[in-house]
Amino acid sequence: MRSIKKTKNKLLSYLNTPAYKLILSTANHHRKLIALSFNFNFLSSLLETGTFGIIYLSLGVLSGDVSLASQDNIFLNLIQVNKIATLSSEHIFVFLVVSAVVIQFLRSLCSYFS
Repeated sequence: MRSIKKTKNKLLSYLNTPAYKLILSTANHHRKLIALSFNFNFLSSLLETGTFGIIYLSLGVLSGDVSLASQDNIFLNLIQVNKIATLSSEHIFVFLVVSAVVIQFLRSLCSYFS
């Protein structure tokens, strides 16, 4: 029990150092920038996940495993793919790959802004 108190006191002693107080006051002063950076990083990770999904979908379309005309795909029904589904699988593949590249560009912008 004595060693736990000793460790606790040692850790808490670092909180009273001038360097820690400076870091804490700077972070407190710029908390909006920290929140903005966090949000851009979160959006960047969502876009990265979306890119993986689109690449998976494009490979499925190219191999014939996934059909964009199927009515049981909830995600594809949400984004209104009626016009895209009339294209050939090669054109859909190119469209999906280009959209993945655009999403990666947006992810890069989010990473830049964070």
